[in-house]
Amino acid sequence: MRWMHAFSLFLACALCGTVAHSAEYLRFDSGTPPHTLLGTLAEYAPGDAWDVSAIDLNDDGIDENILKTRSEFCDDTAGCQYIIAGRKQGEWIRLGGLKAFNILVSDRRTYGIRDLIVYNSTYNDFESVLYVWNPEAFKYEQK
Repeated sequence: MRWMHAFSLFLACALCGTVAHSAEYLRFDSGTPPHTLLGTLAEYAPGDAWDVSAIDLNDDGIDENILKTRSEFCDDTAGCQYIIAGRKQGEWIRLGGLKAFNILVSDRRTYGIRDLIVYNSTYNDFESVLYVWNPEAFKYEQK
């Protein structure tokens, strides 16, 4: 009878476990940043010093861009500059910016927009912070 209780407990834990979530790595290519952002980007690096990753962050069928400074413009203690950009009424606009060593795109969403998992610790490769969409500010912010 005791094994039935143990089996019941095991079955309950197995069926009521947490859902696994995944994250997507970004693939950056040499590319040209959107021309309407070049003025904003010049603050961090020349217009040709950026790599671009196109990804749909809100499932509307239109890719947003995550831009990353090339390695020669990155800082060993703070990482690279990232800019998140999207289209609003056909024009590219900045949706956020941050310094990090790496970014993953989560399958979790805030207000229908995918969260960003940001790795920006100099000493711990596994330490991350979460950036989520803030609709009132119309940008990504650290949670």
